[in-house]
Amino acid sequence: MGEQPLSEAWLIDAASPKPKGRPRHPGHLTVGDVMTHAPLVFPQDLPIQLVAHSLSQAGLGGAPVIDADGRPIGVLSRADLIAREASPRTHRGLLQREQIRRRLATTAGEACSRPALTVRPATSLKEAARELLDRDVGRLVVVDEDGRVVGILTQGDVLPALTRSNAALTQLINQELAAAGITGVGVRVCGVGRVTLTGRVADCKVAAHALRAAEVDGVTEVHNGLTVAAPVEDPGW
Repeated sequence: MGEQPLSEAWLIDAASPKPKGRPRHPGHLTVGDVMTHAPLVFPQDLPIQLVAHSLSQAGLGGAPVIDADGRPIGVLSRADLIAREASPRTHRGLLQREQIRRRLATTAGEACSRPALTVRPATSLKEAARELLDRDVGRLVVVDEDGRVVGILTQGDVLPALTRSNAALTQLINQELAAAGITGVGVRVCGVGRVTLTGRVADCKVAAHALRAAEVDGVTEVHNGLTVAAPVEDPGW
């Protein structure tokens, strides 16, 4: 029997968002807490026509392109496909090499943007957000310790997690303080993630722990309004 054609239904089903488990540490999220698991991926030899149809049907802007071992070689987006179809611009009468590559592409591997920008599941969400901004990309490919694709992180995944309401931030900080065994500290959140801690604590070390506990994801500033009952020498922070 000959090779069976790649199932189009499988590609579209793989793109469906998978349920995310409860974050192990809701105050400090990781990529693994919010990423889409088992994302849509394209084998590098998949024809362009099937790629375009699958992205359109799944309502996605792009997906990783993988080699035979499941490791990402690039990301293929709608913008890449549009660039392939658009009339190429010339530079001094000559087509640029990248434009020629896209123009002649017939498979996902030939048309994708390279290399794939990757991140590990244990990476903090704040760090991944900075990477998205610094690289000016819409998604990062999440890989395991062997470099194989296990998820995708998009700007749409990051934004809700890092833009929490003041009430949610207050609740999270109180949970962090309680987990650290710190009592008697008031939490006030105003503006966009600006936190002020008030109250009286035993010493400078406790104050330092309280301030660190308030630095949950979504907090932009922490102001120290704490008073210390018995300062100690050389607090070590």
